[in-house]
Amino acid sequence: MTKTETVRARVTPAEYTALATLAESQERTTSEVIRELIRAAAKQHGVWPLTPQPAGLPARTRDIRQPQAGMRSRIRTEEIK
Repeated sequence: MTKTETVRARVTPAEYTALATLAESQERTTSEVIRELIRAAAKQHGVWPLTPQPAGLPARTRDIRQPQAGMRSRIRTEEIK
């Protein structure tokens, strides 16, 4: 199994109740539901599953060779300067 990391988030009481109710209705833990929600949102934005980083790049460096709208517009803006 992959190592997990602890995430701290602020939620309203209503949001927390909704999360707890959702987890209870699916007979899962809140952590499982949160991980599923994160994956679903990441898939929707095209960033899941994670693409492996090419050798030589630090783990948190985005590979600019991968076509991504935000990165492309940033590169164009920097090239114009």
